[in-house]
Amino acid sequence: MANRRRERKKQGSTVAVVLAAALAILFILHQHFNPAEPVMAPAAEGEVAVHFIDVGQGDSILIQAYGQNLLVDAGENDQGGTVTDYLRAAGVEKLDYVIATHPHSDHIGGMDTVLRNFSVGQVLMPELPDRLVPTTKTYTDVLDAIEELGLKVKKASPGTELTLGPDAEGRQATVEILAPLKDYDDLNEMSVLARFEAGTFSVLLGGDMEEKSEKDVLASGAELRSTVQKLSHHGSSTSNTREFIQAVQADYYIISVGAGNSYGHPSEEVLALLAETGKPVYRTDQDGSIVLVAGPDGVRVTTETADMAA
Repeated sequence: MANRRRERKKQGSTVAVVLAAALAILFILHQHFNPAEPVMAPAAEGEVAVHFIDVGQGDSILIQAYGQNLLVDAGENDQGGTVTDYLRAAGVEKLDYVIATHPHSDHIGGMDTVLRNFSVGQVLMPELPDRLVPTTKTYTDVLDAIEELGLKVKKASPGTELTLGPDAEGRQATVEILAPLKDYDDLNEMSVLARFEAGTFSVLLGGDMEEKSEKDVLASGAELRSTVQKLSHHGSSTSNTREFIQAVQADYYIISVGAGNSYGHPSEEVLALLAETGKPVYRTDQDGSIVLVAGPDGVRVTTETADMAA
């Protein structure tokens, strides 16, 4: 009898150990694979953070600077929840600015969901020529959300400048709209080109702008040199010309792209151009969400896949 009791006690202890181990594994899996969890701790005081959220074949970028938040695009229609969850996990309660770079679904599809879930200060969109105004449900859903929520919409035109901050120490950042400079015949060319700057740290965000718009921006003499360049149009060869990449002279390149997409993004030609620079290239299809934090001690990069492997 005593032997049987000892055996049952031993078995119970073994089961408890196995259950504890299983729970620990589940916790780790949740922490590393929950797509809503940011891949870094919040930026410290005096730092700014730029999140390139993994939304598959699409774009969504969160900029956090000196107590304010700016969102650029929100992925496809089925990514609104992903972006919303990510923003909440990153501590976002209000979006001071939202930029919709252009009305293609992989950039604004999730925007109506995001707008309905946060307090929003101002929405910026490019002014489109009548012939290019979409009639898609995706576009009308965003416009309906803007109207129902009574949001302010500002034309994203070159020369427009937004301010994030100042904080208690007087630090502030700016976002300048550089394009579109003309009325083009393609919605991609009508993409907003925005440059974020905080001290010596800067990020260039080009939506899906292509070669014509790039050439016009180069001819305009706009300041393009940036610490980080988010490649336009998911690394397509119809964008990201050698001349444009050389003008930006980035230290880090980001490609927001979906794994196994049918478009051949990113282009091997563009990847070869980036390889020539010798600078690091990060891709959401390989690295998951990517976060760059800039402060007095420089720039640090955190990626979702590196976090999972840690």
